[in-house]
This record gives sequence, structure tokens and C-alpha cells, in this order.
Amino acid sequence: SASSVFLEITPTDKKNVLNWESKTPWNNKRYSIFKLNSNGNFDELSTISSTTFEDKGLDNSTIYCYYVESVGSYGIDNIEDPLTNLSQIACQKPKDDVPPCAPDIKVINICDMITGEVGSENLFNTIEWDDVATQCPAVSDDLIGYNIYYAAKITDSLLKIKFVSVDESRRYFHFPELGLLGCYSVTSVDLLGNESVQSKKICVDNCPYYVLPNTFTPNGDGYNDFFEPTTNLFVSTVDFKVFNAWGNLVFQTSDPKIMWNGTKSGTLLPDGTYHYVCRVFENRVSGVKEAEELLSGFIHILKN
Repeated sequence: SASSVFLEITPTDKKNVLNWESKTPWNNKRYSIFKLNSNGNFDELSTISSTTFEDKGLDNSTIYCYYVESVGSYGIDNIEDPLTNLSQIACQKPKDDVPPCAPDIKVINICDMITGEVGSENLFNTIEWDDVATQCPAVSDDLIGYNIYYAAKITDSLLKIKFVSVDESRRYFHFPELGLLGCYSVTSVDLLGNESVQSKKICVDNCPYYVLPNTFTPNGDGYNDFFEPTTNLFVSTVDFKVFNAWGNLVFQTSDPKIMWNGTKSGTLLPDGTYHYVCRVFENRVSGVKEAEELLSGFIHILKN
């Protein structure tokens, strides 16, 4: 038994991909592809030995029609040679289903600029990316913008936080809720909503900054009445303990703000020098981690 050539067309951006099969008891040596022209006639595009063909450089708004002719032979004397077989006429319109390429990105935080005067409202990361119209122009002629993705931790899923139009700057300032930590990725998007794969994920970390004073004056004058850090950035919790001269524990807290008023069990302690130790647990992009350095020192209580 033998069947006619069956033609299938897969449309993609500015291109139709033709595939066909021919189930025959003879061997097909070659295939000719014909395409309907504007005059209503079929022109031969190519003759090949494979069963797939790509018609490129097409207009995505136009329908194109084709058929395939197979030429084969039994290779046996006294049997008709060659044997030709035609496919049905199949038509298809190309469509843009090819996304732009993913941009190359970089992320910059302000750790190098942080001082004790920097507040949480001034903490931001800068995400910058390349122009994919230059990076991969063949698939970026209808680019409309970029999606920015963010995850607070390495183990978290990236979520879309911003769309930036192609007419805007390829730079975005992000103010994370947990300081400076986080991971970023950027995709490009075309007019039909085709989105590229995500760019390489880039993660940046916090740069914890925790400084304790050595003196406070809990005398109720409203000035320096509490022992508290002079700088407290990117710290999740602490294990803070204060001991008197005899090594007895007089105060402890896990609150990084500390806010110790110089009392033990509600009673104000006498003036003097006390010793503290403090384990610091930092907010990091990989999770909460204990700082390598154990803080320790002396606190001077001065009420006058």
C-alpha cells in the first residue's frame, strides 16, 4: 500500500517550518517544495532529500500556501520510474512566538558607602542591564520592555517586582524590606508578550553594622537614659548579657535595640563598671547567621 505525501506546517516568527511524511513501498529520492505566488501559481522553492524545510523571511501577517512533490523509484526494471507523489495543499501564517534574548545584568549595593548615619530608608540596590536590541537584534525588533524579578533569600523563588518600558532607563533602584540582601534576575518582553528566559541570577548580601557604646546615664533626664546601639543595621536578634564585677548576671535580652535602663528586677543598679558579652545574629541572603566576632566590653553606668 502507498499513501500520498502528508504535509504539516509549524508557524514561528517570520518563518514556516514544513514537515512531511510519505508511506510508500518504493524509495523516495528527493522532494520538491512548491509555494503559491501572488499570481495564483506555484513556484518551486527547492528540491531536497530530507523531509523538512524552513521557509524564512516571511511576513507574520500573510498566509502562505505550499505543496510537496516526492520523486522515487522501486529500482526494478520494467516498473515505472520515476514515481511521483503529491501532497495536499497546506497553508499557514507565521506568528511571533520567539522571545527576545535575556539581558546581561549587574547589581550594585551601597555597602561601601554605609556609615553610622545611614538609615534604612536610604538602603537600595541598583540593577542595570544591557540593551538586548544590540545584544540580539534578530529577535528584538519588537521589544517593549523588561521584567525585574527579586527574591529576598537565595532559597526563595524569584517574583516579578517591576516592569520597565524600553523607553525608560535600563537601571532600576530597589529598596528591599530587609536591608540590602536579595537576588535579582531580568527578562525581556516583546510586543506580543513573549518573555525571554531569566537572566543569570545575581545575589547581593547585607553588610551588618552593629556598634555598642561604653557609657550611659540612666538618671531620668531624658538624655542617654538607655543603653542602646549607636548603629544597628541588618541585625535580626542578639544574645546580650551584662554582668557585675562579681560575675553575676544583671541583664539580658535578645532585642537588638537592647534599651536597657540600668536596672535589675526593677531596681536601679549603682554607678560602676559592668561587663557585657553579645552574640550577634545577622540577616543574610542565605538566612540568619551568627556573626563570627563575639562582641564584649565594659559599660560604665554614670547617674550624675
